[in-house]
Amino acid sequence: MRNRNVSLLMLFLLCFLGTAVIATADPIGVTISSGMTSSVTGATTVTFVSTTNPAGFAYNCSSPSPDCGIFAASAAAAPYTRNPTGNTGNFIASGTGSENINITLATVQSALGISTPINYFGLYWGSVDSYNTLSFYDGTKLVEAFTGAELLGMDSSLSAGSSSVFVNFAFDGNTITNIVFTSTQENFESTNEAFAETPEPATLALMGIGLLGLAFLARRRAHQVR
Repeated sequence: MRNRNVSLLMLFLLCFLGTAVIATADPIGVTISSGMTSSVTGATTVTFVSTTNPAGFAYNCSSPSPDCGIFAASAAAAPYTRNPTGNTGNFIASGTGSENINITLATVQSALGISTPINYFGLYWGSVDSYNTLSFYDGTKLVEAFTGAELLGMDSSLSAGSSSVFVNFAFDGNTITNIVFTSTQENFESTNEAFAETPEPATLALMGIGLLGLAFLARRRAHQVR
């Protein structure tokens, strides 16, 4: 009986340790992918086909602002705004300082007809600069902020100020209500923002740990009955 209790205790400790490992990892999963658009199945892409603000996108720009809002690829406000590499359509830019772009995900979800809360976001990040920041909020609580400097550190082939790359963010069980684009110097440009509801990797991993535990208990009980 003592050995059985010790085994059960170890099992539950493993489950709790598994939870702790997942919880202490970065709240938002980040990956880089090839191309200019999302490769995630079921993702819906906003392409800014006009200069009208898409539902859920708020441009908090000074007025007038030459470098904050929606721009045509041919009308980039150099030297502060640069069209993402290879883009031929419109793109967005955050401006600098107190200027920003704020995406409200509940509004985007409703506008795009996504049936469950969005837990994936992707974008074609143009002319990556170390001082660009993408911040993820749950209400007023900052869940995580990701900078251009971190992105440049992920891929040594990227060049600050000139490279563009598609970046994927998995919310991984975290509630995210808003995504905010800011830059302390020149602009934060992007296009092809993508949204989706996808399976949660960490949640699935945790479920796997729990299912293994249940299977272990079931086998022990069956053995005891025999």
